[in-house]
Amino acid sequence: MNVYSMEHEINPPRDTTQTETTRLETCGIKRVLVVDYEVEFINMIIRDLKRKGFSMHSAYNEAEACHKISMAAQKEVPFDLAIIDVDMPQMGGFKFLERVKAAKSTTSVLVVSQFHNTTIINELIRPELDACCLKPITPQELMNIISLIEKKRGQRL
Repeated sequence: MNVYSMEHEINPPRDTTQTETTRLETCGIKRVLVVDYEVEFINMIIRDLKRKGFSMHSAYNEAEACHKISMAAQKEVPFDLAIIDVDMPQMGGFKFLERVKAAKSTTSVLVVSQFHNTTIINELIRPELDACCLKPITPQELMNIISLIEKKRGQRL
């Protein structure tokens, strides 16, 4: 599995020295929103990340996701990460990314796609906050990507 970020390919670091508990304790990403029209994908991600201690939320379309992100920000409990399929049926993942960028949100976005052409995605993601990867994704790969995003977020602060 390859992770794409900032105009070039990055292989996420494999950290086998830390336990999952230790990794979660040091990880600033806690609140995660999963956005996809595929219920099975949402359920898989929620199940895997809940086991790791993340606070999980879901949306089945981009409009619902934008509303949840906006409401969470107003309540001063923003999402740390939104995982979204770029191939959403309503506004599409690209428009979602544009809205997140326009709102100057601190929510990082992990764009997932089952297509192998990520050139357009790389042009839209914010290199300091976001990443993208290809489906299917294993739980370990997802944790590696979340760790990579967290490092990028930490460097930005």
